[in-house]
Amino acid sequence: MEESFEYRSLLDRDALRALQTRRDLPSAIHLALQLGAFLTCIALVVYVSPFPLVAFVAALALGAVWTTFFAPFHECAHQTAFRTRRLNSIAGWITGIPFGMGPTVYREFHFEHHRYTHIPDKDPELAGNATFAQWPTTPSAWAYMVAGLWLLWLKVRLMFRLAASSAAHTELPPPFADPDLRTTFIWESRAVACAWSALPLLVLLGVSGTVWILFALIPCHVLQAIWITAEHTGLPHEGTILDRTRTTCTSGFVSWWLWNMNYHAEHHAWPAVPWHALPALNAQVRSHLEHESWGYWNLQMAVLRGQALPDGARSSPTSQ
Repeated sequence: MEESFEYRSLLDRDALRALQTRRDLPSAIHLALQLGAFLTCIALVVYVSPFPLVAFVAALALGAVWTTFFAPFHECAHQTAFRTRRLNSIAGWITGIPFGMGPTVYREFHFEHHRYTHIPDKDPELAGNATFAQWPTTPSAWAYMVAGLWLLWLKVRLMFRLAASSAAHTELPPPFADPDLRTTFIWESRAVACAWSALPLLVLLGVSGTVWILFALIPCHVLQAIWITAEHTGLPHEGTILDRTRTTCTSGFVSWWLWNMNYHAEHHAWPAVPWHALPALNAQVRSHLEHESWGYWNLQMAVLRGQALPDGARSSPTSQ
């Protein structure tokens, strides 16, 4: 995505051009390490599966690593992980299958989200799903939000709905109604659905460790819900892109796993800036950010305690 969504002159044009430089090596190393951690966790879960308590802990670790595949998958959708479309496509499939969505399916959904960020009836993240719009007002509603099972259900439902469609199907929801891409949506979803269907089949066949791998999808989506709801939930539905998007200050460890997607306001304003340049972008525009939270868990705890800041307010360490 080459568009910019911050129309004010907050950043020098030459500085922005320099920040938009794409590099192969940082992403290749990062993705290799992430894949290595994922495969290691799977092997560990299988190895310790005869010991339920140890397997439970290993499955939690697997879920934590699993959820972070969203970050490189997202970067590849923007074509900013690597310099060439081919490498972004290959990496997009490698990360998209674990995430549970085909590259083209996600790209069309996500680009609409960028164009209509947090605008009701236009942003596909808000379509038929109020969870992303406003913070919950009761502990039970908060627990439902962070449980993340709604997120897993939405993903699986969309996957199989598209997989079960035909090229002549005319009732696909936007942004999947594009007739020129309908066939691509269908075959991508069928490929991902086949891969995802293999896991419960292996569980039914009694393959060692697979029940714990399936269980890992629960902590995976709990963490994904905590992460994703921090990006726009509770913010205004109008105003500049910085009014509608939140950046989360977190540790370098968390930022590494998230490919710096905690710098989310910066990403939404200038989505052509690769993940490795987002900290430098943050340093240049931070004074213009409207919403910052200080840690994902701190933000969620503030919501649970009823201390979420009103729309338009800027978070600070003291307010958390």
